[in-house]
Amino acid sequence: MKLRRVAAYAAVFVLWGGSYFAIRILVHAIPPVLAAAVRYSASGLLLLLLGFCRHHPPLPTLRQLWHCALTGASLIFLVFAPVFWAETRVASWVVAVLTSTNFLWTYLGESLILRTQRLRPVMLSLLALGLAGIFCLSKTSSSQEQPVSLIAIAAILFSSFSWSMSAIALKRIDLPESYLQTGGFQMVFAGALLGILSCMLSEWRHLPALASLRSTPVIWSMLYLVVGGSTIAFAAFHWLIRREPASRIASSSYINPIVALLIGITVGHERISSQQLAGATAILASVVLTWFLFNRSGSSASRRTDQGAAFTLDAIDRPVA
Repeated sequence: MKLRRVAAYAAVFVLWGGSYFAIRILVHAIPPVLAAAVRYSASGLLLLLLGFCRHHPPLPTLRQLWHCALTGASLIFLVFAPVFWAETRVASWVVAVLTSTNFLWTYLGESLILRTQRLRPVMLSLLALGLAGIFCLSKTSSSQEQPVSLIAIAAILFSSFSWSMSAIALKRIDLPESYLQTGGFQMVFAGALLGILSCMLSEWRHLPALASLRSTPVIWSMLYLVVGGSTIAFAAFHWLIRREPASRIASSSYINPIVALLIGITVGHERISSQQLAGATAILASVVLTWFLFNRSGSSASRRTDQGAAFTLDAIDRPVA
């Protein structure tokens, strides 16, 4: 059992952390929204197949299907369309670090909207630290370096904020009993919306030659995202949710970006300036400290479980990726 737990944590931390670099490879060969549509459609169908073969769950009601469509649109479509697009313009580790700010927005939402957390001065200082890190991340230390796309950074922050607000608003809706069924339908609905958006953007006109699509890096990246990120890591996450403290599992929100940063720099040879490193450190520090103080604030066990569950869809690349 101990070995199984270690393997599950490794899947959640490493497979989701590596998803950002796999997305980067994919979107440099396939138009980004189309790549996201294929990834989530295939992942959703695979999860549904696994769910029906392993557990034989009852068929979802029309209400549950509608809720899956709603959460698929708000927690996947609105979130990962900007993420996939942003990866064509900024390094994968930048996307991963900025995405981790969802924990900060979630805390703000629970403090200002749900009123389930008390907004304390120390938390405000940590939010200010995160914002300062975002500013440093958007800067380069030399005029000769290529500037970071501010539009891409805004798109990533929008996706992170959108996920947090949607997760807060949709926490208590009725979903299918099987997490494989829930995740599968959410991804299928999101994949359909992404496909429609891709057609509206006429991305099919920008498809490369067939030989490029059949290249080894592109095929392996898609397989990694579908099988590794959206199936193995997703199942491992839910296996851990039933056996481990939710607060411990939610630590993936800052471990995944660290893994993504290391992979992006070492494997992808992505550049990072000293100023950007300081910015990334400030963002991750604010997330880690907010997470630590949040779990010491005396919130109820049920609320911690909800918080841990809220990270499910965020961590599909991560999750999220």
